[in-house]
Amino acid sequence: MFYKLNIYFIILTFLLNSCRKEATIWNSNWTAPLISDTLSLKNWVNDSTLSVVNGNYQLALKRNLFRFKPSELLKIPDTNILKSYAISISNITVAPGTSFVNDNKDHFFNMKDALMKNARIKSGLIFVEVTNPLSTAIDINIELTKVQINGVKLNKSTRVPAKSGNNPGVSTITVDLSGYWIDLSGSDGYQSNALSSKITALTDPNGTSVTLSSLDSTRFNLQFKDLQFDYARGYFGKHIFSDTFIFISKWLKDNIKGTINLPEITTQFVIKNNIKDLSKVNIAKVSNTNNDLPYTTYLSNSQLGTPFYIELPTGSWSTLQTTEKIVELNPLNSNIENFIENLGDQTEIHYDLEINPNGNITGNWDEFFPQSELSVDWLLNMPLAVGLNEFIITDTFALNLTQNEDNTHVESAQLIIETENAFPLEGDLNILFLDENKQELYQDKTKHTILSSKNGHFTTLGIPSNFSNFTYSIPKEIVEEIEKIKYITIELNLNSQSSTPSQTLVEIPENAFFAVRIKSKINLQNVLD
Repeated sequence: MFYKLNIYFIILTFLLNSCRKEATIWNSNWTAPLISDTLSLKNWVNDSTLSVVNGNYQLALKRNLFRFKPSELLKIPDTNILKSYAISISNITVAPGTSFVNDNKDHFFNMKDALMKNARIKSGLIFVEVTNPLSTAIDINIELTKVQINGVKLNKSTRVPAKSGNNPGVSTITVDLSGYWIDLSGSDGYQSNALSSKITALTDPNGTSVTLSSLDSTRFNLQFKDLQFDYARGYFGKHIFSDTFIFISKWLKDNIKGTINLPEITTQFVIKNNIKDLSKVNIAKVSNTNNDLPYTTYLSNSQLGTPFYIELPTGSWSTLQTTEKIVELNPLNSNIENFIENLGDQTEIHYDLEINPNGNITGNWDEFFPQSELSVDWLLNMPLAVGLNEFIITDTFALNLTQNEDNTHVESAQLIIETENAFPLEGDLNILFLDENKQELYQDKTKHTILSSKNGHFTTLGIPSNFSNFTYSIPKEIVEEIEKIKYITIELNLNSQSSTPSQTLVEIPENAFFAVRIKSKINLQNVLD
């Protein structure tokens, strides 16, 4: 937790009697807390960045690059089917209960290049509106002959009232299709994207005779809305996905500079598939950019930039077996160590994915199930054992300082710096003074040594820590322009304890922290006119 304190110098003004000729001046000492800050890694645990193994931190990076669910792509588009029925002769009088519509029809959905044969509907509606131009009610029956649930065909009937004046009678039906199976092979069983329907209409059996005219049209409007599948069979079409995954480590970008040596690293690209169609994946390019240098490292390996096919899963429904393809990169087959040690704050992974790149080679036997998806993940696991050389961690704090030489003002000032280091690393602490644009005004040139936690005293957290305390006297030229200082940056420069520090690997224990507390000690000259 950060505590940022504003320092305000107190200006005292007293009205004295008119006979006083000279100002009264005296000095006083003040001590005030300025900064209290603790740096630790615990906030990065369990957020897919760090984990704890055997009491030490481990880098456990997992990022999903791509996840494709065919149920999100393959849908019957919202569709209106309009049908009008009228007799072919001018006028004919029919008895009650006369059938005047008996229509069997295949309706085709526009699904681009996908050829659907069979599916189970996860959600969606059919909305039917029927208008009746006759002076008697009519009974309507709509049967979707190849739409079933639990073996029962979808069959809906309704009575449409007679017209009223010049206004036709209207009746509507709404059907929730969730859980229904839909056969899209048409009435002959050889079609694709075809819905079979049977519509019948007869005049009210209990009504009166009515005259039918070729000018009278009974209209049907079938609307299919928001149909989604959780199972489908057919040909899903050819699809190409291409994108760049960008991962930005803000913590690295804002806080860390320098060089680092890490243990042998293994990273993996894991592709999992339980969709029964042919897919081809290409991890085209992986780059790591350190924008402070600036420098970009490209990950090199024979499998990167080379497209490969993903095997089809086996089984179905509860027995569906996911296939897995792992592209593993290690120090023997890639430049993974240089890639990570670049300390890039931005990683970019460009990938291409093709569904059915060779067309319909399965004979309309692509298939997906409710749990089906194709995913590509990037995994990086390694102990957080590091060798450091000029490894710099920084933090910046805002200040609000004022100074007036003609009134009460600061004559001299010191910073009392107290640190506690529970990292098994040693280093130096630097202090930088910045203006309102965060440009450096002054820098503390004194070397303040931070002792490693090794050989320190054990804390209540079960790890050792070491204290390092020192005092920094702020030069007079800085004191005189103290109102220009708007920020203080604390810069911690860490190294492993070795003659070749970047080659010495040190494990970082759980709960490791670095705490710094800074107090200001000022000599204030008080002026009374």
